[in-house]
Amino acid sequence: MRQDKRWRSRIMLWSMFLLTLACNNTEKNSKERKRMMSKGCMPQPYSEAVHKKTCDSIHAKEKTAQLQVIADSVYAFKRLNGCVLIRQAGIDLLQYCKGSTCLSCSEKKDNSPLTLFQLASLSKTFTAIAILQLVEKKVLSLKDSIEKFYPNFPYKSITIKSLLSHRSGLPNYMYVFNDSMRKAKAPDNQMLMQWFENERPDPYGSANKYFSYNNSNYAVLAAIIERASGLSFAEYMRLNIFVPLEMTHTYLVGTIPDTLTATMGHEGRNKMPKDFFDDIVGDKGIYSCIDDLSRWYNALQGSCLVSQETMKIAFSPQSFEHKGVRNYGLGFRILLEKDQKTPRYIYHNGWWKGYNTLFWFCPKNKSLIVVLSNVKNKGIYSIRPFIKVLEPQADMEKDEDGDE
Repeated sequence: MRQDKRWRSRIMLWSMFLLTLACNNTEKNSKERKRMMSKGCMPQPYSEAVHKKTCDSIHAKEKTAQLQVIADSVYAFKRLNGCVLIRQAGIDLLQYCKGSTCLSCSEKKDNSPLTLFQLASLSKTFTAIAILQLVEKKVLSLKDSIEKFYPNFPYKSITIKSLLSHRSGLPNYMYVFNDSMRKAKAPDNQMLMQWFENERPDPYGSANKYFSYNNSNYAVLAAIIERASGLSFAEYMRLNIFVPLEMTHTYLVGTIPDTLTATMGHEGRNKMPKDFFDDIVGDKGIYSCIDDLSRWYNALQGSCLVSQETMKIAFSPQSFEHKGVRNYGLGFRILLEKDQKTPRYIYHNGWWKGYNTLFWFCPKNKSLIVVLSNVKNKGIYSIRPFIKVLEPQADMEKDEDGDE
């Protein structure tokens, strides 16, 4: 009997401990959420009066009707298998999904705002912010060279800033390793660093000579994040970006829970097989949905993850060997105003094995366009008709293309 009382006492004490721990975690999470909301990181519902006033000020009803006509008539969007989100001033003007997650599967699931798509090169925007977080925490510096983290890396004097701005001169890992390498186990980022060290393929150019978009830059950055933080890239992103922003439907390849619905990439109706380089991340590899990407947009507008000063640098042009309004910042493509200094539009496209993706926003009028497709469809980059609705007076340059 005494032993039973002791066990009951222990169980009661343990239960009280767990309850206290849960309450503390709940309080901590609540404070963190309030902090993030105060910075504009979380979507805050409008009151009915404010919602109506905002809708009237941007002519939301008229714009929604025009956008729907475009979505129904432009060929690329008529045959879209994916999702579209268009917002302005925090108001959803158009949100729709078409098609299914897998065209050739016997059991089909419709695409929805919470369906996960491979973001392809949109993943680079996340990698860039992760690096900038570590810069602000003084874990690393934009001036650090790759050798600081990988002493035997064969290409010298390439800085983290060079990688972020695609000015490294590195060879593209997808094209320079010989066929014998493909007989090995499919690589991850740390294996890729070892490959560079062992194989030493010729660089494409000297560091900081010119802009050259290259997936190797962001694959190396992901490896540096792992080495500098002591975490896997997936775990770093989860703890430092996805969880703080409550991006509950955003994961790295290979970590998606079975409870969530993820798409498969297609060309035509043919499902794309797993690619040899799928497990190399940073340049690609993040899966997300249009709902979570609206949260990502909110985070990029303030000081949610890094300071506004750092965000301003990320959105600033970094290459000047050619004049023009197109440029690249630190992880973001930029279409500049005519002064060739001020960002007019900030965006990134993506393509990877049956996926085409687009993330575009206008800082001036607070517009956002997101398109995710799990069937190869380069036409989704042709968003000029949508932009004309959002900015009726805009003097349009050609601002979209199929670049990643």
